[in-house]
Amino acid sequence: ASLWGNRARAYRAAFGIASDQVGMAVVVQRLVPADYAGVMFTANPVTGARDEVVIDSSPGLGEAVVSGLVTPAHVVLDATGRIVTRRDGHADVAVPEGVDGTGSDAPSQQRPTDPAAARCPPRPDDDTLVRLAEIGRRVAATAGRPMDIDWASVGGRLVLLQSRPMAA
Repeated sequence: ASLWGNRARAYRAAFGIASDQVGMAVVVQRLVPADYAGVMFTANPVTGARDEVVIDSSPGLGEAVVSGLVTPAHVVLDATGRIVTRRDGHADVAVPEGVDGTGSDAPSQQRPTDPAAARCPPRPDDDTLVRLAEIGRRVAATAGRPMDIDWASVGGRLVLLQSRPMAA
């Protein structure tokens, strides 16, 4: 239905795209059972500095970060990969993987962080953050512009979930 929403129709009208020339794609992908997940900006969204990578993260699925359920851990890395800013987050809620292998934003699927989860580090380790920033820089170089990237880490393996140009 979003193909026919006001915003989509206005976009097509603004760019002269005929409605009978468009289609809708649906992506179905396997859920990544993340140890940590979050959002990475390959330029600083606050200052505009293109030599900085900003990574926000939280334990569990990235839905908690993206939807604003938690205050994520916040790290800024410079062009050399050195961490220049670090602020721990507050993960009072963790969004677990559902029993059917899905994440859910339904309140029944959100739970307060349990004591074991509270003892886990508030963010990925520094080596993981440096590796993630390097991957982000490669994505931005390939795209030719700063990118906004959703990512996850599971068992030390980094997975990019989606990437889009940073909003101006």
